This record gives sequence, structure tokens and C-alpha cells, in this order.
Amino acid sequence: MSEWRNCMIYDMRLNDVEFERLEMGKKLIEVRIKDEKRSKLKIGDYILFHKKSNLNRVFKIKIKKITEFDTFRNLYNFYDIKKFGHDDLDIEEILNRIYLIYTPEQEHYGVLAIEFC
Repeated sequence: MSEWRNCMIYDMRLNDVEFERLEMGKKLIEVRIKDEKRSKLKIGDYILFHKKSNLNRVFKIKIKKITEFDTFRNLYNFYDIKKFGHDDLDIEEILNRIYLIYTPEQEHYGVLAIEFC
């Protein structure tokens, strides 16, 4: 039996910089809002990350762990920043970047740290 048959496969897009960090093995955790789609993620599922500038470029990961937090600040304070591929930024810079993607209103749904195998 194929391992693909016992799991779900999700498609998500990543900006080019984040995609490159993932591909190089620098990014070990992806951060997302706990919206309806992300609420369905389970350990063992796969995510196919598509590079935003070239959607045909795909990187497949298997979910190892999912941890929920109430805020991005709590999430980023919990982990070593290097696991996000950001050894060149501090927490405030990372938070400023994430709030360009998600609004504080969206954060009220909760946020997820998705760890890869």
C-alpha cells in the first residue's frame, strides 16, 4: 500500500525567498493561520509547496508535528529562529514580515507551526 493513500496532500504557495530556504533545508517550520484549510492538516499528511513566481516548481514535505499558538509572537518565541530559515533576522523583523501577509484579525483564529520530516 502506498503511503500516499493513507494521507491527505495539500497545495500551498510560498514566496520565492521562503521557497528557496525550504529547498536548501534551512527552513524546517512553516507558519500559517489556523484557518479552515489548515485546521484539517494532520501529522503524516503531505504539503506540496509551489513557488509563487513559478507554480510548476514544487517541493514536497511530510508533516512531522503541528503546534498551535494563540499569537505569532508566542510561536516565534517558542522556537529557535533558525528553524524558520531566518538566522539574519530578529523576532521583531520576522513579526513585521508576517503581518504583511496576515492581519491581526486573522491571527485571532490561532496560528500553526508546521514541522517537517
